[in-house]
Amino acid sequence: MNVHEVSKLLNEHENVAELTKGEFVCPVCEKDTSDLLQLNNHLDSAHGFAEAVSNGNKSIDALSKKQEKGAEVGTKAKFDLKRSHWAKSNYGQSRCNECNIKVSRSTGVLNCRRCGQIFCVRHCQSVMRLNKNAEYDAQNGEWCRCCRSCFNNRPGYNEFGILENRTEEFVKLRTSKNEDKQLQLLQLEDRFVRLINGILQINRNHQDSLLASVRKSTEIWRFEKSVVPWTPDHFVLTCCICLKSFGLTLRKHHCRLCGKIVCDDVNTNCSNQIPVLSLVNAASDLPIKLPASLDASEVSTQIRACSICTRSIFKKRKFEKEMSMPLPVIFQIYESMYSNASIILATISGLQAAAGGVQEGSQTNSLSVSDVAKLSKTRRQLLNTFSAYDRLTKHLVSSQPNNSSEARIQSAIISQASAFIQRNMLPLKHLTSALTSGSLSQESTPETSPMSTALCFNNLSIKEVKDYRNQLMVIKEQRFLVEDMIATATKQRKFDEATTLAKNLEELKMQADGLAELLGEEGFK
Repeated sequence: MNVHEVSKLLNEHENVAELTKGEFVCPVCEKDTSDLLQLNNHLDSAHGFAEAVSNGNKSIDALSKKQEKGAEVGTKAKFDLKRSHWAKSNYGQSRCNECNIKVSRSTGVLNCRRCGQIFCVRHCQSVMRLNKNAEYDAQNGEWCRCCRSCFNNRPGYNEFGILENRTEEFVKLRTSKNEDKQLQLLQLEDRFVRLINGILQINRNHQDSLLASVRKSTEIWRFEKSVVPWTPDHFVLTCCICLKSFGLTLRKHHCRLCGKIVCDDVNTNCSNQIPVLSLVNAASDLPIKLPASLDASEVSTQIRACSICTRSIFKKRKFEKEMSMPLPVIFQIYESMYSNASIILATISGLQAAAGGVQEGSQTNSLSVSDVAKLSKTRRQLLNTFSAYDRLTKHLVSSQPNNSSEARIQSAIISQASAFIQRNMLPLKHLTSALTSGSLSQESTPETSPMSTALCFNNLSIKEVKDYRNQLMVIKEQRFLVEDMIATATKQRKFDEATTLAKNLEELKMQADGLAELLGEEGFK
């Protein structure tokens, strides 16, 4: 570029500056600037347009989009919620309607939009849709804060929905299951009958053979495999019942009734070798045909059956057989003792009511001689029942139990029998006194014999002496039983039980001494 071209550019720049002078004026403060760059710098530094533009770009864009959308869709109406039912709150005085603490600025205070009660912020955090009248509206309402009570009690929250009765379906399903189970049991019983009949027939065929031991076992083994298909050995690695792995010490065996592979572990008892004759006797109701010419004593064949099949076939039959058998001696004695105890309790309650009538009749003279005779007869029957109960107790003590379970049951029954006699025999003394006094008041009439009201030794009537003697006899027998029980408990080192029995023995001694003192010379020598 030469000198002429440079001078030409300078002249053009001066001309432009002269033309644009006075056109760049600040729109805020009307300050003149030389050029556009100076005007921008003035607006950024003096009036802060740079920060406003940088921070408001996003909001301006969002606002412009919202305005455009509002212009297209239409502005939404303001939601004015009903507040006339709100409770007035005072900081430091009002309390939360749930936790009852004073609301303050630290706890916060809110009104439930639904019920209007005052709550702290912690107990007013649920939200639900409400309309302008503060009513629940799940479709058109607005989300508003509410308390926990309003949230839980809103319609449809705690309802269980539609109730459908499916009892008939359940009955049908259970019936089908029971029918399937019954069908499986019938199939198993039919297989058992065919197996036993076939084994018995094989024994009959080889009864007179010299090589019976060899041929019979082979033929029985083939017949067992024909009755039910056996599971292949290489398909099973564990027992189907206890799930133990087979090995050198645990062999595989097939159940002859179901064909599954089981073990012969004695601890788990998954399968057992059962004699055929034992199975025949246990299932006598099944159509098993015993050959007439077969000697049953010579049949020594055994079959292996798993515990599941054995239980399915013989459990119910064993229970029915045990129910048909007579009870052991201990339980027979206990049933008799129970019936006598029921009679004793019923009779004592009747005598107690009669004793009350006697005491009232002594004032009103309403008890007749026949009534007193009936009461005396009832009392004698009660004493006889007590004697029978005591005899049964002695019989129970002398009985020998068959096992340890019966021994424990026997000990418990004896302990309860002793307590029963002690608890119900002594109240008979007061009934005897009441009835005797009533009978004396009635027998003092001219119709009665003077000898019946005569008192014998120690100011006691003959009836009272007999009653006291019976009571004393029963108490002494109780003492003998309790002493025997104390010795047994001490030998078995049951010291707690021995201590309790010792206290009962002391009470019995005191009662026996009291009766002996009442009888005096008429007591037992």
